[in-house]
Amino acid sequence: MRLVYILIFILAIRFILNLSRYIRAKKYYEQYLSWLAVKRTSKLVESRAQVVRLLKDAGVADNYVGFAQPLGLMQVQTGNASVFDNFPSAQEDMATLANTMLLQAVGTYRTRMFETFDPLRWIEWAINLPRYALEYLGVSPDRAVIKLAQILWWIGGTIVSLAYALYKPELESVIKGWITR
Repeated sequence: MRLVYILIFILAIRFILNLSRYIRAKKYYEQYLSWLAVKRTSKLVESRAQVVRLLKDAGVADNYVGFAQPLGLMQVQTGNASVFDNFPSAQEDMATLANTMLLQAVGTYRTRMFETFDPLRWIEWAINLPRYALEYLGVSPDRAVIKLAQILWWIGGTIVSLAYALYKPELESVIKGWITR
């Protein structure tokens, strides 16, 4: 029974965290629209770091806008400007991209909230746990180490499943002994 309470607690925490991020993303989106329309206050500029962190946590990649500006006497400076570094910006290209990025974050957090209670998502997560863990640690998804870890995880899971099927009463008593300590 203690395990069920722990699972419910984890699900509730995950849901609350994503709900909080969803609400903040919506708030920043609405502030940005208001900032673009009329109120160019410094409040949104002060929140730039939080907005960028929220976008990065949602997995929204930075976009770049190309620019060319005359320097004088037939000289032109060209380059790419980061939307993250220039947030908030009223420039049309930047504003369009920033708007899209904020909407992507809102959608991502809404999806993550509902995925909290999706049993198929949790099954997929359990099956691919080594891949998610190694990607979180910064290992590229193309690396052979991820494929090797996945194969070892599946072999280990198969062995544990067979052992549980063959030695169910003994394993249950051992597990109950660990939990009730």
